[in-house]
Amino acid sequence: MFQRILICTDLGDGINRLVNFIPQLATAGIKQVTFLHSAPLDDDCEIPKEDQAAVQRAKDILAPAIAAQVPGIEVAVEVDSGGPKEAIITMVKKYDSELVLLGAPIRSLLTQKMFGSTSSALAHQLKRPLLIMRPPVVSTYMVQELKLRCENLFSSYLIPYDGSDSANHLLDEIKQQVTNNPNNCLKNCILVWVIEAGGRFPKADPEGKAEATLAKAKADLEGVGLNVTTQVRRGALMDQIMTAATDEDISAIAISDRKTNRLLDWSVPSFGAQVLRQSWHPVLFFPPA
Repeated sequence: MFQRILICTDLGDGINRLVNFIPQLATAGIKQVTFLHSAPLDDDCEIPKEDQAAVQRAKDILAPAIAAQVPGIEVAVEVDSGGPKEAIITMVKKYDSELVLLGAPIRSLLTQKMFGSTSSALAHQLKRPLLIMRPPVVSTYMVQELKLRCENLFSSYLIPYDGSDSANHLLDEIKQQVTNNPNNCLKNCILVWVIEAGGRFPKADPEGKAEATLAKAKADLEGVGLNVTTQVRRGALMDQIMTAATDEDISAIAISDRKTNRLLDWSVPSFGAQVLRQSWHPVLFFPPA
């Protein structure tokens, strides 16, 4: 689905393990991958300066990505010293990356910082999709499991859908990505509509109205060659979405939001923020229109 991705790692999040799976990333349709690490500055002296030892250690850890030399995929490693936000923005421009892959440390979620000011700023500035993976999960995968995960990084999405503008924008983004990528690996989408008490439909036949709207969305995605199934569920929104994600065979939960900052701002209610807090599945976030 995505051909050019930027993988950002702090080398303690398990994301750096992906350097060993370049052939599998190529199988997932990726044509260009860049690994990025921003080493902290050496602040032992009065004026912070580049920590050359830390930079070299990072290059050594990420070196297997370049050594793989897999036909059909270009690989680069970038290591700098300083702030990760500026480095990510610079590298996205340099490599024209279509997707930024990041880790979401559980400690940041528990301290109500989501995955840090870096990701918050990125969501505002990049206008690129973000794929957020849970480091505790990635770190526990055995090699064979991680091979399969990389091969199927973009194979099947669960899409919470309610017929809203942001939900339709998400479908438009997915269709565009599929259409633009001749080697698209996305095959399956599961559209899930959750009817909550006091939801947007009146009490008279809410399932019928949801199913009719889902049928149109299903046909829309099938028009670009995707296999689409739909579900209508009753209950609490997050409970039902998380249950569906567990029950179904998916590679990621795909979401968008009306405003970019709602994804990462704990001060306002946000479906996207709730998904990121609760999901152990990768979350693919498309910026709003």
